[in-house]
Parts: sequence; structure tokens; C-alpha cells
Amino acid sequence: MPNTAVAQTQSSAPLVVTEREARRWLFRSHLFQQHGWPEERAESWAEKLVSRDRDHDDRRLCVECRHLLSQWRCAERGPVLAEVLQRCPTFQWETPKK
Repeated sequence: MPNTAVAQTQSSAPLVVTEREARRWLFRSHLFQQHGWPEERAESWAEKLVSRDRDHDDRRLCVECRHLLSQWRCAERGPVLAEVLQRCPTFQWETPKK
């Protein structure tokens, strides 16, 4: 049985997550905040993405992509849609820096 953690949110019941999901949630929350999202918004989207991943939904947020520039433009495609899950042919995961 995998290690699990419980994430408590203000707006919903606890979400049981695996250790891997918890690490990914934390990375995303910090990444989104680095791009200027307020903490509450970043955490809310990070939680939504746990469900998206579990559902094997292949849509992504621009803020998850390594092509996102600091001016909220895509290095490959121009303007971005900040809070819209979409399928993008040029998407590449932003990964933790070592």
C-alpha cells in the first residue's frame, strides 16, 4: 500500500493523496506562486491538478509549461490563457531545478 497524506482544504473535505501526489502538489503550488499567483489561487489549482492527473486528463495549464515567460507570454506561441486547461502541441513540463 502506498504512503498517503491527507491535505485539508478550506473549501472541501480532506483529499487523500499519495506521497508522490503531495510532492507534486507542493512543487506546483510553489511554481505557480513564483509566477505571481496568490497562495490561495496557487494551492487551489494545485489541488485541481491532483484530480486531473488521477483522471488521466491530458490538458495542461500554461503555468505548468517551461515555455512560459515572465511576461505571461509563451516562448512558442505568444499570449497565454492563464487559467484554462488546454491541449498544446508545444507543451513541455516545467521540472524541479536540481
